[in-house]
Amino acid sequence: MQLSLNAVKLTIATALLSLISFSASANDFCQQNLLPILKQAYPTATALTNNDGEPYQLQLHDEYQRSIDLGFSSHAVCKVWPAKPELTLLAVKLDYYEEEQRGWAASTADLEILVVDTKSKQILARKLFVDALFSDAISVGSIALDTARYHLNDQITAFGVKVGRSSGSGGYPYNSQSLSLFQFDATQPQGKQISLLVDSLIVNQFGGESDTTCAGEFWRTKRIVIINNPNQQAPNLSPLTVKTQVKHFRSTREEDSFECVDSTIDIKKETTTLRFDGTQYPVAKEMRYHF
Repeated sequence: MQLSLNAVKLTIATALLSLISFSASANDFCQQNLLPILKQAYPTATALTNNDGEPYQLQLHDEYQRSIDLGFSSHAVCKVWPAKPELTLLAVKLDYYEEEQRGWAASTADLEILVVDTKSKQILARKLFVDALFSDAISVGSIALDTARYHLNDQITAFGVKVGRSSGSGGYPYNSQSLSLFQFDATQPQGKQISLLVDSLIVNQFGGESDTTCAGEFWRTKRIVIINNPNQQAPNLSPLTVKTQVKHFRSTREEDSFECVDSTIDIKKETTTLRFDGTQYPVAKEMRYHF
């Protein structure tokens, strides 16, 4: 029994070391190759650097004078795909320059998804979503790649892109995170393709009205996505179960301690099923981020 337990511990330790090693090498790959891959994707681009020689912006020099933020709030994210380490994923926010000259009261940006061959560093497929990242009172603040194992059938694993948005208004705070799922298909006769499967499903959302110091009423929405049948036989795709919880609560300041405390008003829960229609998993308007 002791031998068996030690064997299990050794197996777990080996798996953890392997995972740590993969994460480190994957991070190194992106740190070393992000800029060269971006220059391959946008051949006319030039980098602006700070006093330390670190690039903080890539200017594309295209007809729209778009640029990519590479600084602290980097809008070009890269990740070796754990489910398919021979592939590397990129999500890039392409900002337009001087929106007021284009007659816009707010700002907009494109989102481009790229799939790269990890070994050769060559771009295998890319898909552009024009004006997908619109900002006005609510602005786009973050982009992240989600590589949870979205096994949609016995052959297809999707990957996700999460977009974070927020409002700077203290009296009417707001933030959200939406999830879009994509499929990379290397079997198409017309060439390798990226397809949008789930469009901007809100997985986290917070809002309300506040006195900016404590008192106010708020709501918070959380959603989780569950793959009903990850072993679904191709070409069919598994239905997705979406579990939603919406919590309404009130914040007040305690008279004695002056602490700001929350009290729940109500909690509502709902379960929804998303089914593949042959092209996408349609998402109801109230569950999807839109501008």
